[in-house]
Amino acid sequence: MRKPSAQFEKAISAIIRAEELDPISPRAKLMTSWMLYQARDFAEGIAKAEEANEMQKNFAQGFMHLGNSLTHGGRIKDAVAALRESSRLWENSGLPKYMLCFALVADGRTEEARQILNEMTQLVENGYFKAYFVAMAYAALNEFDAAFEWFEKSVEERDEWMVWFGTEPKLDLLRKDKRYHKILQQTNNPIIAHQSRPTTGETTTAKMEKSIAVLPFKLLGAANTGDLEDEFLSVGLADALTMRLSNVRRFLVRPTSSVLSFGKREIDPFAAGRELGVDFVIDGNIRRVAQRIRVAVQLLNVRENSTYWAARFDEDAMDVLALEDSISERVTRRLLPQLTGEERQQLARRGTNNAEAHEAYLRGRFFWTQFTPEALAKASKLFEKAVALDPEYALAYAGIADFYTWATIFGLFPPTESSPKVFTAASRAIEIDPTLAEGYAAIGLYHSNQWNWAEGEKNYRRALEINPHYSLAHEWLSAMLVGTGRFDEGVKESKLAEQLDSLSLRTKTLTAWTLYQVGRFDECIEKGREIIELDGDFSQGHFQIGNALLKLGQAEEAVESCRKALTLMPDSPIPIYLYCFALVAVGKVLEAKEHLKNLKIMATKIYVPPYFLAMTHLAVGEIDTAFEFFEQALAEYSPWITWFGTEAKLDVIRDDPRYLKLLRSTNNPIVL
Repeated sequence: MRKPSAQFEKAISAIIRAEELDPISPRAKLMTSWMLYQARDFAEGIAKAEEANEMQKNFAQGFMHLGNSLTHGGRIKDAVAALRESSRLWENSGLPKYMLCFALVADGRTEEARQILNEMTQLVENGYFKAYFVAMAYAALNEFDAAFEWFEKSVEERDEWMVWFGTEPKLDLLRKDKRYHKILQQTNNPIIAHQSRPTTGETTTAKMEKSIAVLPFKLLGAANTGDLEDEFLSVGLADALTMRLSNVRRFLVRPTSSVLSFGKREIDPFAAGRELGVDFVIDGNIRRVAQRIRVAVQLLNVRENSTYWAARFDEDAMDVLALEDSISERVTRRLLPQLTGEERQQLARRGTNNAEAHEAYLRGRFFWTQFTPEALAKASKLFEKAVALDPEYALAYAGIADFYTWATIFGLFPPTESSPKVFTAASRAIEIDPTLAEGYAAIGLYHSNQWNWAEGEKNYRRALEINPHYSLAHEWLSAMLVGTGRFDEGVKESKLAEQLDSLSLRTKTLTAWTLYQVGRFDECIEKGREIIELDGDFSQGHFQIGNALLKLGQAEEAVESCRKALTLMPDSPIPIYLYCFALVAVGKVLEAKEHLKNLKIMATKIYVPPYFLAMTHLAVGEIDTAFEFFEQALAEYSPWITWFGTEAKLDVIRDDPRYLKLLRSTNNPIVL
């Protein structure tokens, strides 16, 4: 027996084939609508019922099926109207009447629903209404004891409507009840093999996780001009859909950082899916026509090398939110026909209803994913614009917090200036949305950088409880764990982050850095080479290789890697200090001191983190001066102090009492 979700797919394929064989029959379309409804694809169910109603006017069954799906599609007023008309046209049937009860209750008109139920129970003795329909009306009013009594009567009558008992969406609230499970057994329903026992507390919807990647959309026609605006259009929509689909926990969605490279090269989407290791790929193209955006989307089954679903969308260029709603809902309902109420709610989460604020945030995300100092600065302005347009936009506040954290790590701001802004923005994000994983991860990183290790870990864990697939939370938790001596746990989290964000240069960089910090230098080099294979011009790949080569005693090779890193990032102090260590290792102390001199000149013009000055002085053997700068780094709560207990280059000073004193001042458990 295949899983229920697979059976739905098979059933829908069969009913669509039946419809193709009888294309002018409205009843065939209504059967398709009913099957789509049972599979929880309410939007498609509505569309199919509307087709049937176009073919035959004043069609009682047409109004009934339309109203039925409209109720679950959230269009309650329209559902009530359609079901009232069906009940009028089909006066002696309990079928539209019980459906009307559900619509009325959803509209807050419980007494009207109860009146209909009372009429049904009075007439049931005359044979007008089946026991199943009465049971459903009781279920609509949440009177479950009475509902089960009438369902038992349906079982005794061997009512054909009991065939839907295992799939009917309106019975979701009953599925944990042991009486529901008993009836499935009594009717020998094969679906029972896939239903969780009521004692487990689990829902009965499929728990199978499906992995997805949203590729950057291809630009066609007028949109394909090659400028930055069009690149945003390509990546921005993919990023927005990635975030939206990530709200559904049964989806494992590759982060945007993993798919960026596919927007810069021609590649078969199935090959991209295999490279990303996912079950499904969303691939599409965009054409801008005047003030509208036309999007063609395909949902591709990577394993079967087939198109699972395809559709076209035509929206106002300013209404990106509506476009996201349409695509994400259609994709989700194709992959997960049995969405729970919570999943439907999560999928619908927008973050903001202000289209202009949303676009600013997406543009900020576009620059954020590039992860360079220049791009981060642009991201910051756009996140600030988003919160100015919508002061209740929690995700944008989390973006601001992340910007200030990483701007500090890159050395763009002193922590004394940026840390309060991180705390304020992250706290505001959580205040607005207490279920925002990004907010908890951001404030976790703030606490880690304040050496409040326990509070940092608590917030990382909370972020991952909300969204176990949030790779950044795994990354930052990994850094904290390794920095405090919990090496095995830290490496595990780092590798998990990389699995979730498999082609991200940033994530692979952290894995390499983590492996270096725990002394696994060969593996660090291996990871650095993976980075270079993805992008030979990414400075950090060469940096990580040179870093590990030094500890393996391969100084000449280390110099070459460090020189390449510095060439690719000449204005950053990060590769400078490492290059100085490499130069000293091959006996070029004077050249290293010249670089130190240049770094000190740089520090008179722009902010250079004291940690890097300390490391560069340490490289050339100026230990006392190095300690002076380390003290400054601690005084400003430099995020780089996270590694003060593990950095292998500090081995030469570990026996110095000053080192131990500084390490203890950070409350690092590694010193205990």
